[in-house]
Amino acid sequence: MPMRCKTHPTLPPSPPPPPPPHRSAAAPPRCCRRPSSVPATSGAQTNNRDFRVGSFFDAAQYRSGARVVVLGPTVATTLFGGPATALGQTVQINHAPFRVIGVMQSYGQQLDKTAVMPLTTARKYIVGPGIGVGHTLNQITVEAPQQTEVPAAMNEVTSILDARHHITDPARKDFQVQSLGRRLTTFNQIVGIITVFTPAVAAISLIVGGIGVLNIMLVSVTERTREIGIRKAIGATNRAILEQFLIEAVVLAGLGGLIGIGVGAGLSTLVRIIAPAIDPGTGIFAGFAPVLSALAIVVSFGISIAIGLVAGGYPAYRAARLLPIQALRYQ
Repeated sequence: MPMRCKTHPTLPPSPPPPPPPHRSAAAPPRCCRRPSSVPATSGAQTNNRDFRVGSFFDAAQYRSGARVVVLGPTVATTLFGGPATALGQTVQINHAPFRVIGVMQSYGQQLDKTAVMPLTTARKYIVGPGIGVGHTLNQITVEAPQQTEVPAAMNEVTSILDARHHITDPARKDFQVQSLGRRLTTFNQIVGIITVFTPAVAAISLIVGGIGVLNIMLVSVTERTREIGIRKAIGATNRAILEQFLIEAVVLAGLGGLIGIGVGAGLSTLVRIIAPAIDPGTGIFAGFAPVLSALAIVVSFGISIAIGLVAGGYPAYRAARLLPIQALRYQ
């Protein structure tokens, strides 16, 4: 299970691992098209991902700055129709051709939309020779063979870094070792809280909306008492009066529901537009864009109608039970 180990840039970092460092391009390149930018990570990384086809670049390609690139599965599918057909093809980044030597396994969301090249290659053709020179190593990602071995791996990494950084007092550590399992537990707790409170907020909103419809209909019945008396005097039945006020309550609640659906759809569209622009380099927020389904619209409108029926029931019953003579005397 992966875990992250971070070091502060102020103290000497531990040496980079043996495999060559690389640059991760978060935005997928476009074949035969000039990309607006090719962002990359600021520190060296060791690849620990599995490959669907091909392989990672080797030490010789790293030292020579070879124009090779490894694609995520989404990029390979978008440009070439699939991982198998992408292998050996050429993509153009910053007017320079790059040969595809591998396609990584799917990891989900934005990790599948990356393109990886050697750091030396990125300095030559993408970011310039000064990038990465003299920069400190600020992050190492380590993957344990089994989830049960994560605690032991964390202890081993901590011991190695303590020795290399000459740390004898645990309170003066200049790095942190974090397990993704621990972060996942925290994330699940947050999701659980949101899952509990979101229906509660929705229920409160429905109750407030129902009370609003109830008050409006009660005021309407009071103000139209003489009208109700006249209608009953000329032959209107209790059922007709009841249906009239129920229909009015349902229409009122339905209009409110349609307005709410419209506002929700507008906000969803706005988030989908803004989310990719928040972080154009990695596009992390683009994966969280809300989707407004037809089922959600139908259910929301149905709940609005139900609220109208429930909230308008008592005012309609009260209007239907008015005696004509009492209603005509009302001033």
